[in-house]
Amino acid sequence: MVAMCVRCTSCLIGLCALDSGGAGECSANGRRASSACFSIAHTLWRGIQSVRLLAIGCMVGQQSYELKHGEVQAPKAIEMERK
Repeated sequence: MVAMCVRCTSCLIGLCALDSGGAGECSANGRRASSACFSIAHTLWRGIQSVRLLAIGCMVGQQSYELKHGEVQAPKAIEMERK
């Protein structure tokens, strides 16, 4: 969202101040900053997808192990003696 706001703001600055050199430079820097933010967001999204894929692989491995060796029983609760 930040990248989109920076991109929109830089475009508005570029459109409103066509004759100003500083405004054009500010607009270009805003576009570069928003592109960097979009790149970071894309990298984070790919990382999240990779973690999800690894989790799916682990779950499939666990299920196939349990089908082959039978389900592992959870330990039974032990009641504590009260004095």
